[in-house]
Amino acid sequence: MTVMQTIQRELSELFVDRLRPSRTVPKGFDFRRVESERLTLRVPEVGDYRDYCALLADPEAFRWSDRGPMTGEEVWSRLLRQAGHWALMGYGV
Repeated sequence: MTVMQTIQRELSELFVDRLRPSRTVPKGFDFRRVESERLTLRVPEVGDYRDYCALLADPEAFRWSDRGPMTGEEVWSRLLRQAGHWALMGYGV
């Protein structure tokens, strides 16, 4: 077992398994990528940065939010945080 796997297992035992509701996942289901006719949800990738910047720099994206559009640096930080959450916890947004 690698160091990362050990850390992930320990974190899972401490936090994730207690918070995650028990449910049965169909065998072979890959929750890292979920697709429908109109939507694909997947783990964030570095290649998403430009599109993510365009979205999060648009004032309309924050129309109902207290905060305003994000700078490129803020978007990069958010992308790294989301990818890191997936890498460490095995799930994310």
